[in-house]
Amino acid sequence: MTTEAKVIAVGAVAAFCRPALDQQTWINALYPFLSQTAAVSYETVNPGRVPCTAVMGDARLRDTDGSYTTRVFVPTDAGEYSVLLNRSDVSDPWLVEQITPYTGG
Repeated sequence: MTTEAKVIAVGAVAAFCRPALDQQTWINALYPFLSQTAAVSYETVNPGRVPCTAVMGDARLRDTDGSYTTRVFVPTDAGEYSVLLNRSDVSDPWLVEQITPYTGG
């Protein structure tokens, strides 16, 4: 279960960390990982302002119930990113709700 969440989180951050792309190409690559709510929010992001360009290592789980909600930390060349994922049912795919720089804590 949580291995799947880590794979989704890494894929989402890899798609997110592409500041050289135009906005439409960037969001189209990110859509498959996002919840509907997150998709609407991330449509307003200017990818040129995203500081990371690559995933740099293994993701780690944190704050997970193992079934419906989890947080995954993904290291990048611009520091670690926190990815919040959830799903409504254990048979549903994990979807990203939020990708934010991790500031500790």
